Amino acid sequence: PRPDRAARRVRRARRRLVSILEGEGLFNDVTAIVLYHVAIAAVVTGTFSWPHAVGELVLSGVVATAVGLALGWLTN
Repeated sequence: PRPDRAARRVRRARRRLVSILEGEGLFNDVTAIVLYHVAIAAVVTGTFSWPHAVGELVLSGVVATAVGLALGWLTN
């Protein structure tokens, strides 16, 4: 391929890779915050529930995804 096309492909690939890494980092942040919240609740109440912990994680993921999509739609 021509050098200019190859350079464009590399730039696009880099942008995509950065987007993937940023998204993965945000997912890790949300997971850590939810797990911390669940751990604090378990210590304070003296009980732990796997279904509750998984439900909190799923709910947070759904809400974060909805907010991200809404903000992305509004800014474009």
